[in-house]
Formats: sequence, structure tokens, C-alpha cells
Amino acid sequence: MNKPIVAVIGVGMVGGAVKKALEFNDYEYKLVDRKMKYGYLEIDNLKNVDIFIICVPTPPDENFNCDTSIVEN
Repeated sequence: MNKPIVAVIGVGMVGGAVKKALEFNDYEYKLVDRKMKYGYLEIDNLKNVDIFIICVPTPPDENFNCDTSIVEN
């Protein structure tokens, strides 16, 4: 059975860790990140992806709660 192709959207701290786990487990993966250009794909090139993992910043606020405004908006 073939492993699914995985896209990681956002390759910061969390996305980078996901990338390493995919590499360790021999998954084929594609990366998308707006801040990085070399080796990263545009969204148009993700037609054959089976699973999308979206990793966006959710920094803690002053009360140490996750700021999920990027997800909510």
C-alpha cells in the first residue's frame, strides 16, 4: 500500500517538526510557506496531495492562552 502524499502549509516551528516526522517515516511531502522560496511550492502545485496539514502561528497572549485569531479570521 502506498503512503499518502502530505502537504505541510506553514513551515515554522510546528511545520518544521511535522516535516522532520514525515521524513523520518519515509512519507512523500510537499511544503508551502509564504516566507520561504527555495524548494517550496506554490499552492497551484498541490493537486496530487492526499493530506493537508496547516500549521499557522498561535502565539500565547499575556494570559498564556493561544492567540487563535489567525485561525478565526
